[in-house]
Amino acid sequence: MIPTESFKIIFPDVSMLLRKDFELVDPHIVDPKATGVDLLYQGEWLTPMFTAMKLARCLAAPAAAPIAYPVFSLRGDYNIQFSKLVPAIMGNRYVADTLVFDRTPGVIAALGMGLAPKLQAFDGSLVGRSVLTASGVGDVIAAYVLELPGSATAPLRILGGY
Repeated sequence: MIPTESFKIIFPDVSMLLRKDFELVDPHIVDPKATGVDLLYQGEWLTPMFTAMKLARCLAAPAAAPIAYPVFSLRGDYNIQFSKLVPAIMGNRYVADTLVFDRTPGVIAALGMGLAPKLQAFDGSLVGRSVLTASGVGDVIAAYVLELPGSATAPLRILGGY
């Protein structure tokens, strides 16, 4: 199970980041009473659906998501469950530690490696979560690896805001 603080901003101060609240295509993913859905994790990556101007989980093919934003709310902010609006980081470069990434051995293996969000099975999910994984040809880079995890439960340090 991923701990509550699965995405932590290291630098700069949170007040320097451009964050915006978005509606979700599927508001059930923030409803703790919902059944049969994977609840949204802090640090999970969402992509805009431009026709509705709402966010949704990324698709299985990273190239299909031209832009993706990580979900980030301040610790103790539970307004998401009530308002169904999800805060996402939209701009400015940042350094963050994330636990929401592909932990398959050898997939994320080098410093400076480009990462792209992809929908895949993660942490016992039912339908999948949008996690960072190694980017392929044609993928839009969402972040770069700054520091590899030191153990199986350690976070990945990324440079985001791309």
